[in-house]
Amino acid sequence: MKENYAKLIDDCNSKRANIYYKLNQLTDITGLCPRTLKYRIKKIKKKYVNVPSLLRKEGKYWQIHVSIVNEFLPLRRRETRTINTFEWKTFATWAMKNSYDSAYHLELIKQVKSEINPCFLNFTIEETKHNVKHVHFISDANKLDLNNAINKVLDKYLDKKDYKLEVTNLNNRYSAINYIGKSPIECGVI
Repeated sequence: MKENYAKLIDDCNSKRANIYYKLNQLTDITGLCPRTLKYRIKKIKKKYVNVPSLLRKEGKYWQIHVSIVNEFLPLRRRETRTINTFEWKTFATWAMKNSYDSAYHLELIKQVKSEINPCFLNFTIEETKHNVKHVHFISDANKLDLNNAINKVLDKYLDKKDYKLEVTNLNNRYSAINYIGKSPIECGVI
């Protein structure tokens, strides 16, 4: 029964994006030294022993799927933080019905930031194939506060039917960081 369950999980995971990192590549992502990562992989390999699509050894190198990179992040808060090691909690996206320029979206982001200060927003402004710009960002604010702040700012300027908003709790920090950096027109941290 347990092997059937592991096979089912492995089949589902094989349909994911095939992005793998080697153990030595995780030092830049996590901020941990190679020795600490080797100790960490000893514990993590027991957890994923029956799921080779997420963690496997090819020759003398470990192949670590992007979806489990968060398992390698530091356990304790570090004094020096990077974008990858920051305590991001929420992911938000908004898309407007009509096209607005990047400066307009940036001004809205700044107003959202002022509504929920103190917090940090790591944002990106992207453009669809129809030349309509939209915004993705991650934040260290909690979901309810962030949702209320964004609605308050957007409702000042737009009707509810003129934009779509999604605010969710962040499950995998590293995947979210990669997602918001995929094709930015403008990006930054405020």
